[in-house]
Amino acid sequence: MPLPVKDRNLLLPDNRPMAWNRLKTLKKRLESSETYRQHYVEFMNKVIDSGYAEKVLEQGDSHRPQVHLIHSSPWRVPSERAQRNQGSFDCSVQYQGQSLNSHLLQGPNLVNNLTGVLCRFRREPIALMCGIEAMFYQVRVLPEDRDLLRFLWWENGDT
Repeated sequence: MPLPVKDRNLLLPDNRPMAWNRLKTLKKRLESSETYRQHYVEFMNKVIDSGYAEKVLEQGDSHRPQVHLIHSSPWRVPSERAQRNQGSFDCSVQYQGQSLNSHLLQGPNLVNNLTGVLCRFRREPIALMCGIEAMFYQVRVLPEDRDLLRFLWWENGDT
């Protein structure tokens, strides 16, 4: 599936230096908590082992923009109640005044209104809830758009 870019002749600066600095910050956080490290490395290994991401051996075509996604870790060290954590990437981080998100078309807001959810929740005696695990990572991106979705990571999580 192609990325919904506003302009197919997109020119973004290569943000690898910033991605590398943010990865070093993540490294410090991983080293400060073994539990956090274990969960984060497990998540990243799952993304790679499942085939949602592939290792890039070459730097790529210098005429095409390469955007490195920034690791975002929105959770704190997991508690006993919340044993499953998932990493994410922040595409809204700006580098030289530009971000990947600012160059993508925005679709309609499909999030349900909370008031409607609560009213429907009270209507029946039983309520069901489910989550879609790793949905974003299971969308196959066209090869020509993959340079916009690179990320830095250590082999086997070995920092």
